[in-house]
Amino acid sequence: MWQDYRRAGWRGWLLPIAIVLTALEQIHIILSNPAWGSWLVPTIAITCGVAALVLFIARLLPRVHILRRLLLPAVTLALIGLLLTSAIGSAVPALTNSAADLPTAGPTTSGIGGGNFSAGGTNNGVNVDTALISYLEAHRGNAKYLVTVASSQEADAIILATNQPVMALGGFSGSDPILTTSQLAKLVAQGIIRFFLLGGGGGMGGQSSLTSWVTQHCTAVSASAYSGSTSSSSSSGNGVGGNSQLYVCSASS
Repeated sequence: MWQDYRRAGWRGWLLPIAIVLTALEQIHIILSNPAWGSWLVPTIAITCGVAALVLFIARLLPRVHILRRLLLPAVTLALIGLLLTSAIGSAVPALTNSAADLPTAGPTTSGIGGGNFSAGGTNNGVNVDTALISYLEAHRGNAKYLVTVASSQEADAIILATNQPVMALGGFSGSDPILTTSQLAKLVAQGIIRFFLLGGGGGMGGQSSLTSWVTQHCTAVSASAYSGSTSSSSSSGNGVGGNSQLYVCSASS
């Protein structure tokens, strides 16, 4: 559209029209959730309105040279205004560690100023057993992954808490067959994986053969080793580490 704008013909009007329509659509979306983001409305309206006005006038008065010098700054201003909402929507979840269950971007109903933007798939308010994490970090050795869990829904909270790689053995939901038992054994033998955190309700999210291999070839770690508890589970509750059993595997397993 920028190239068409600089040429003769009706397609040259598409750029300023697209800026106006996109701005109106963004404002409509923001106003659908008045609890958050109302301050963005005048920002978008002013930046895009000024930019579109300059583009319209410059096309109507092509011989006014000073307007030509304003074309590129006008388009840049419009892009900043149009990208502001999505930039904030992407930044807030990362800064506040808040997210929805599914990969989404948009305002939620709680948070900063009565609502906040979030992009999903991470943490979802799950607590991480800090004592367990400290134990894993201290005994990880040269393993590539800090720990292996059933699914990415369990792994994400640990990743956010530690900034360390965590393997989701069953993919996103825990039921994806990403490895065979022989492949798993090879990863352990190579020292790539050392620790497994199996859920108290049944292991690797439906990966029964992998769960059986871990329980047969690896050693259960007592919760007292990292939490001071005499229980076989790391802690109670629904957080990562709660009602789960930690196993450690040696490279010779």
